[in-house]
Amino acid sequence: MALLARGGHAPSMTRGLPVPAEGYYATAALYVGPLCLALGGLFARVTGRIVGADPATRPALQTVYGAVLCASVVWPDLVAYALGGFAALGPLVRVTGPLTVAWLSHHTWRYLRAHTDASRGRITLATLAGGLAQAVPAALLIR
Repeated sequence: MALLARGGHAPSMTRGLPVPAEGYYATAALYVGPLCLALGGLFARVTGRIVGADPATRPALQTVYGAVLCASVVWPDLVAYALGGFAALGPLVRVTGPLTVAWLSHHTWRYLRAHTDASRGRITLATLAGGLAQAVPAALLIR
């Protein structure tokens, strides 16, 4: 976000942004890190609660969330921006967005299956609900 702000970029989709588009990336650079931690916590709480997991599993679920986001969003964005500039980010997100959802769902499902006694159906419900719970605020605040 800081690189995008420094480059003078603005998001193409501005409807519903909490700040003016011109200053969005500079402002987002301040809140995206803490927001992602909070989203990971929300994700872990929702998925864990649905499967009846011990609250001690939440840090591990947050780690799954964070690791997937770093590997499938942060690093690819940095590489694409470094190699292709701002114009490379739009096409990349069309690929990494759906892949991130699939990858996060897969790893969450596997973690819950290995560390809880919940049924496959309950784990699937928890994975989908956790993903949706974090996606709504993320979609409103992150571009």
